[in-house]
Amino acid sequence: MIFQNSPFELLDKAFKTLYPDKRYMAYIDLEVKEVAKGIIVVDIPDTDCRGCQCFKKQFPFCGAVGRYIEPIVGKKPEWCPIKPMPNRWEVCGKYPQPGMPVPSYQIGWNACLDKIEGE
Repeated sequence: MIFQNSPFELLDKAFKTLYPDKRYMAYIDLEVKEVAKGIIVVDIPDTDCRGCQCFKKQFPFCGAVGRYIEPIVGKKPEWCPIKPMPNRWEVCGKYPQPGMPVPSYQIGWNACLDKIEGE
């Protein structure tokens, strides 16, 4: 029995669609650890894939998505995973101010962007 909104609901539908005559057993392995995440900072191309650091000119291959592509001249494709850096938060005034909370979220946000950009 699969409960609605369980992590196995989608798996169950997919498996029954692909292999209707097979039985399976799915379980969660509690020993599996989270995989560390990371980011890569690259310059965003001005026009299209041909100006991108991830594009291999010898053969039309995009290293960002790991597949061969047909670059669209003059346009960044919609599937491109390269996103612009988020905007910084404006922090007004000098801190700490007596009796006022420090805008730690904004200061922390900007400090994180500084680290990413290598400043």
